[in-house]
Amino acid sequence: MLCSSFTKTIAPGLRIGWIAPGRYYDKLLQMKYAANGTNVPSTQLAASNFIREGHYHRHVRRMRQIYQRNMEIYTCWLREFFPCGICVTRPLSGYMLWVELPEQVDMVCVAQQLCRMKIQVAPGSLFSASGKYRNCLRINCALPPIDKHREVMVQLGEAVKVAMAWDESTAHLKR
Repeated sequence: MLCSSFTKTIAPGLRIGWIAPGRYYDKLLQMKYAANGTNVPSTQLAASNFIREGHYHRHVRRMRQIYQRNMEIYTCWLREFFPCGICVTRPLSGYMLWVELPEQVDMVCVAQQLCRMKIQVAPGSLFSASGKYRNCLRINCALPPIDKHREVMVQLGEAVKVAMAWDESTAHLKR
């Protein structure tokens, strides 16, 4: 059985996907009818027409170019506004950057402080079942690099610098 979603390729809020059930087709069809009858929501019909009319592949090519440009800009902002000693990983596909900060930076604590400023970030520990990667951060580069987002990156860089300075100033207490 194969399945996937159009959430990341057509539109983030779309929340529809597809399934190739193979030998489970009859069972899946029965479950679908039991769950929501014969209705096909308008979003599914719109996505189906979008693909059938040949717009999907053109859209994905355009979005890849936009995301690539966004990732380049966000990477420059990270280098400009964050302290030295960070490692930025760019995945082979997608629009997320993975930022590894020095070990002493606890992004969970930084995220709590930023939340009070109405800035939400995704600390790395959210992506680990064991709570690892507390010193990491995921940056979403799908958002257009406008002045507002640049300012958020400035504030995020400042918060990381403060976290690093605080840890260095209290290092003597840990010994």
